[in-house]
Amino acid sequence: MKFSRVVGVEGAVLAQATYVNCLAPPEIFEDYVLNFAEDGRCEVVVRGTGVRLARGDLQWRVPGDLRVVRRGDSPVIKRKCVLVSRVALESMLLEMGRTSSALLVARTSPFRDPRVVTSLGALFAAVMSESSRLSQESAFHDVVDALCEAIGSDASERWPSWPEHKGVRAIKEYIDDCYAEDSSLDALAALAGLNKYYLLRTFKRVVGIPPHRYRTHVRIARARRLLAEGVPIAQVALAVGFGTQARFHEAFRSVVGVAPGRYYRELGAISERG
Repeated sequence: MKFSRVVGVEGAVLAQATYVNCLAPPEIFEDYVLNFAEDGRCEVVVRGTGVRLARGDLQWRVPGDLRVVRRGDSPVIKRKCVLVSRVALESMLLEMGRTSSALLVARTSPFRDPRVVTSLGALFAAVMSESSRLSQESAFHDVVDALCEAIGSDASERWPSWPEHKGVRAIKEYIDDCYAEDSSLDALAALAGLNKYYLLRTFKRVVGIPPHRYRTHVRIARARRLLAEGVPIAQVALAVGFGTQARFHEAFRSVVGVAPGRYYRELGAISERG
């Protein structure tokens, strides 16, 4: 996976990934994410809903959404993503004369929109060619404007409460807030008021992965944001709940596909050029 920072847009990162004869790992971000299926087909689960993604499909995810790839139907899957922090995107929306929640749309189903695809291609071209700050800022603005026109008016999909299962939602919200703590299964079960074995089965069925893996992905999501902000790797490892850098390195690489050092260097180098 390759990462690139959008010069002039704080908190915006582009990602490109190719998976050959394997599935992408589950992922969760603190950011808004626009995903474009450049090639291949797969089945994914977002917010407990399974959908099929084919070449040319777009998918929009809001902060905290977990994406689990259930099955790949192609030997090679390629995708491009735009990740932007909640603060950065919602500030831009206000500057554009829209509401800060204009894109807070929990849209699990894929969609197609020629203007979004065209503007996304222009953004990647501007960033990959290291065009001027003005060019990259303008290209990013075009993507956001196209998204607002494509999905921003879909009030029927505004941020519904998820998961619907109260016990699972209680555990998910607890992990989202207290990801750095080393909670036991007994403690989580008591919090949800459920038998711990029932909790394990139900959480995995509803969310897509068991609680301990969900916590790992929440930790890595937070770690990515801290690394992008320039926080040293050793501090990040401790801040998100990993006792050692070795454990952090192993978990980060398994989720992101690259070591935290490379991730930090790539984003840092691009930031310095900008």
